[in-house]
Amino acid sequence: MGLDERFREVHTSVQMTGNPVLTFTIRHTQVRNVYGPGMGYPPDSYEGQIDTAYEVSVGEIGVVSVHGWNLGAPDGPYPFQPGKEHDGSMADWVLRAGEIMRGKIAPVLAAARAAGVKVFHMAADSYAERYPQYRAVRDDPDIRKPPAPPERRGCIKPLDFRDHWHKKFGPDWPGAVWETHPEQFDIAKVVKPVAGDYVFVYAEQLDDLCRRHGIHTLIYTGFMADVCVLNSPGGVRDMFGLGYRCIVLRDCTTAHEFPATVADWTMNRAAIQKFEYEWGWTSDSEEFMRACRGALKSKT
Repeated sequence: MGLDERFREVHTSVQMTGNPVLTFTIRHTQVRNVYGPGMGYPPDSYEGQIDTAYEVSVGEIGVVSVHGWNLGAPDGPYPFQPGKEHDGSMADWVLRAGEIMRGKIAPVLAAARAAGVKVFHMAADSYAERYPQYRAVRDDPDIRKPPAPPERRGCIKPLDFRDHWHKKFGPDWPGAVWETHPEQFDIAKVVKPVAGDYVFVYAEQLDDLCRRHGIHTLIYTGFMADVCVLNSPGGVRDMFGLGYRCIVLRDCTTAHEFPATVADWTMNRAAIQKFEYEWGWTSDSEEFMRACRGALKSKT
């Protein structure tokens, strides 16, 4: 398979920068006959996943760590009780996320920093102010503030969202963790921002930071694959809509699973494949870290 037009554009920019280059494999999903067999595609045209070698300058790519929360940690909200970590419910995602942060995301962030790749942390506004990396972004006069939300008239008899939460979680649900545990809720220690990282809350902040540094490609890690990675401010929907090339590391995220899906991780696999088809590409942590090591060697 040849490179598509967006890849050709990136290869041109790599040649112009003269900076160390990351080269790694990324994957997208191609479909055919999306409007029916009458479209007339050749019968042997390909439908499925395609791996492509991707090249990008160190200065043109950033890593986004999405909501690496300290849920389940000893110092966090709802710490795990020994022997009761897995309870067979959707809450098991918290245990999976902790394992992924320790074993996958933390090494990815370290490899990126060592290679000179910028690291951005998506944060909730309930704790972002604790970080000097966010306060510097918030106070920067050249970084836009989020625009006021447009006026929306809405339903003449609007849904009571308390009823909606009860529908999702049951009548005994205590409330959102940022409301019930405001002092404890934070970024997990293993993926906390370090000096030189950035923390953002709004897509406008991430966009301006990327524009300042000449970044056009974003690597996404974090949680959840089917919720915040896509939908939170500065997530894939926002940044793809602004023209950024978005790449999710498949082994650095997980989705919510249900009793009918957990055996084969159906929700996670579906989220990844939909991402590959609709918004961008995927790779994995080993591919990306190998590319970072290669770029680091080329600098020395």
